[in-house]
Amino acid sequence: MSLWETPGVPHKGWICTGMIDLREDDPEAELETCEMCGKEGIRYVHIMEHPKYRQTVMVGRVCAENMENDYAAPGRRERELLNRHNRKMTFLKREWQHRQNGNYVLKFKGEYLTIIPSNYNKNCYGVIYCGQSIWKYKGRRISDLQTAKLAAFDIFDTLR
Repeated sequence: MSLWETPGVPHKGWICTGMIDLREDDPEAELETCEMCGKEGIRYVHIMEHPKYRQTVMVGRVCAENMENDYAAPGRRERELLNRHNRKMTFLKREWQHRQNGNYVLKFKGEYLTIIPSNYNKNCYGVIYCGQSIWKYKGRRISDLQTAKLAAFDIFDTLR
């Protein structure tokens, strides 16, 4: 039985509190099943909350439209995630310059990003952009160059 048919589950008045692109960094990542209707193959997950329902519900676009009673916002959110993904793929195709000091430098849209290896741990990298540095990506230490490039995109895209 779907949540649509479950007594006590509100049908309207839900708020989207976040979104997840399950294939943001991994094109082979497993897709989700909509918790509201049971549809499989959901890539863009809308995280929905309701003041009269204590659980968070993860759904696809069509259910999000019905739950929010807004037939434009969920599609707009998905387009924003898709556009971000496309920007990331373009960014990752860029050629970084490897400097003699071990740093990697990229000039992107007129600005410089730098990936630096740690002086203390050979399997640790940091990313410097706009005077800020980060050493973690998605809560984990940056341990390889590809992850450093993903982190570089995130800091660039967030601050720009």
